[in-house]
Amino acid sequence: MAPGDRPGQGPIEARRGRSPVQGGALASDGGDSMARVFIMYRLRRGVSREQYRRWSREVDQVVASRQPGVLSYRVLEVTGSGKGDAPCDIVEDIAVESREAWEKVNDYPEMKPVVKEWLELCDPDSVSVLYVEAV
Repeated sequence: MAPGDRPGQGPIEARRGRSPVQGGALASDGGDSMARVFIMYRLRRGVSREQYRRWSREVDQVVASRQPGVLSYRVLEVTGSGKGDAPCDIVEDIAVESREAWEKVNDYPEMKPVVKEWLELCDPDSVSVLYVEAV
């Protein structure tokens, strides 16, 4: 069973932060406690990286970054891996006030059309969410 594969675990729940991946939810970054979320996924077949880049820059990053509780929102494109094929095309690096704050983001009215469009661009079976903390 791959990360993110769990009965009742769809891509919307994963993007909301309801991931089966276990571990610490809080990160320490420069002495300030904050939650850090990494969301990784592949693009759907037929979706070009350029199409995704344009949507991400013009829609997703603009809207998601201004939601309550979101401290920073970066979207990274995977350009290679150390060995073999990379397990994902996109990595979202999100710093939030708390995991609870992040879990509310996709329920805000402004985010609903963004999530709908995101589901049309990403492969929902590939979505994996990690909560990390500094060592």
